Amino acid sequence: MEWIRSVKLWWRELYRSREQKPLVSVIEGHTYRFDQSDSTNSGHNIRISTTSNGTHGGGSQYTSGWTEVGTAGTSGAYNQWVVPSGASGTFYYYCQNHSGMGGTINVSTDYVLADPFTLFDGQMDTMDISD
Repeated sequence: MEWIRSVKLWWRELYRSREQKPLVSVIEGHTYRFDQSDSTNSGHNIRISTTSNGTHGGGSQYTSGWTEVGTAGTSGAYNQWVVPSGASGTFYYYCQNHSGMGGTINVSTDYVLADPFTLFDGQMDTMDISD
């Protein structure tokens, strides 16, 4: 059985000051679901890129293993990333519509030490990154 790790997003809380840029750590070959069902996500579709600030920073959306379900801000909306093997390194999550709304995703080949913004094994299936 494969675990799907879930990250709950509340853009309003994350970017109240525009200085908060939570780090998310993920592992190659694992599946992560970014829950966008909270109403504060309306108009703030999350994307990932290998470039800081994504398309706003001159990069492009990274689509390998990326699936979008529903519309951000509506019930049941989420994006799912099956992190490809060989994708180790630094990625960035960003708001499709607004420059400066995003943060860093560290992709590793193995589990990392937990900090408040780290996803790890199946013991933790939900993480609230609004704090």
